[in-house]
Amino acid sequence: MKLIEHVIFDTYHTTGLSVQFFNTAFHILNSMGTSSLVPTEKVKSDLSGMESMGFLECPHGIHYLAVPFIAPPHPTGYFVIGPFHFGECQVKSISYKPKNCMVYLEDLFESILNKQLAAAPGYDSHTLAAIDYVKQNYHEPITLDDVCEQLSLNKNYFCTLFKNNTGQTFNNYLNHLRVEQAKKLLKASKESIIDISLQVGFNNHTHFSQTFKKLAGLTPTQFRNQPCPVIEGLAALKKGGSTHGQKIREAV
Repeated sequence: MKLIEHVIFDTYHTTGLSVQFFNTAFHILNSMGTSSLVPTEKVKSDLSGMESMGFLECPHGIHYLAVPFIAPPHPTGYFVIGPFHFGECQVKSISYKPKNCMVYLEDLFESILNKQLAAAPGYDSHTLAAIDYVKQNYHEPITLDDVCEQLSLNKNYFCTLFKNNTGQTFNNYLNHLRVEQAKKLLKASKESIIDISLQVGFNNHTHFSQTFKKLAGLTPTQFRNQPCPVIEGLAALKKGGSTHGQKIREAV
């Protein structure tokens, strides 16, 4: 959580724009500033469909810059910066930002995030080994006991160690990873939801659906069927395109 706090602090004090961080259940984990984005069903749908940095378009010409953040073992979620408008909003309290200057905001945020990622403290060898084991075996019905046996560690000791290092429990981390993998399969294939749940390590369809809804804010069916979000990619503002959003997602 310290990394997210530092990114929000630096972004807010550099841009003067409000900054929030939502987890994948769309709860605000941290924020700075006087304005906040209300996670309506449309906002949830738009954020869930994002794969890289882009704009959220809201009523009355109001925009936010949204950045999906996936960098385990840090919490997965979305940075949301704003509100601002490009000249078509009459609300005096909303900041005006020229549209052709948004690329600089993108570059600034990328620089802040990458700097904080580079400065983030390392994790002990047991936590790193557990994360590596989960990434390699999440599709299997692995449990906390399996990981502790693999690492030859006492369960209570490991749970405390993992929580202190990552800010979340082992089971929460495992479920987040499985749900993120399920999202990819739901969008990329036509396989049944039951088959996908089995592929990402859930052996109970009901438990998968409940966990997915809790972490993604939508049921697996809703996520698969949601329309393409009304998001204008920042890459369109740069001649020749941009890879910044992908760089941020692959920063660690």
